[in-house]
Amino acid sequence: MSDQQIPSEILQLPVAERIELVHRIWDSIAESGEAIQPSEDQQQLFEQRMDELERFPERLTEANDAIRELMDE
Repeated sequence: MSDQQIPSEILQLPVAERIELVHRIWDSIAESGEAIQPSEDQQQLFEQRMDELERFPERLTEANDAIRELMDE
């Protein structure tokens, strides 16, 4: 979505208000309970990553370890 597709009234809001609006929109999406299907490209990427994980399980990194590693950089 480009800036031309965003209503000008929204673009004129202060950044903090736009962030709050995004939060409220995101919450309304989560509350709707609608399932969102991945695109074909996303599904293919997921399958590739799962195949790689099955072939090379030793490459798996625990989330906490990955976060700690990123924070140390």
